[in-house]
Amino acid sequence: MSKATRWTIDALAPLREHLSAWPAVLPSEVGDPIRPLKIGVHSDLAVLLPDGEAHEVLSRVLRRYTRSTQYPGCPRRSRCRAPRSRRHPGRTGGRGA
Repeated sequence: MSKATRWTIDALAPLREHLSAWPAVLPSEVGDPIRPLKIGVHSDLAVLLPDGEAHEVLSRVLRRYTRSTQYPGCPRRSRCRAPRSRRHPGRTGGRGA
């Protein structure tokens, strides 16, 4: 299981000022486990937010968090590390080597 880094905590930081209680599923400090989020978590967290720009902050933060290579199941994580990857041909002896 991946562990939260300083980058992870900083990526989630904009959401802190809009939530009165921090959700247990999100890491709160460096070293906390990064758990997969359930489908529909955006809606679950949105009801905890006041109206206005907080909803845009939530969307932006979740997008950045779930697309990071630290997040479990990130498609970029396996694709970029695959041997003979066409995405990075010179790196591992792929098509352009």
